[in-house]
Amino acid sequence: MATAPKKSARCPFHEDSSASFSLYVGDDGEERWKCFAGCGQGDAIDFLAKHRGLNNATPAGNTSASPMSAATRAAVEFQSVSIRATAV
Repeated sequence: MATAPKKSARCPFHEDSSASFSLYVGDDGEERWKCFAGCGQGDAIDFLAKHRGLNNATPAGNTSASPMSAATRAAVEFQSVSIRATAV
């Protein structure tokens, strides 16, 4: 089974002059992201939380009617970044 190529882009979380942000498929088959400048890393939900400035103390009711809709929105936003990234 072929693995998806890693994609790199400028990090959306800080001023970036090089492609320090990567999107890739983890060993568990889940899409993941990582900023090599130290902004963070995680899955689509972590990306959405960081993008919206949320943390574990933020009530889930502030972002969606249900966890499934939050997960769906995270996947859509994550795919949007994936599409803009360039394949490495």
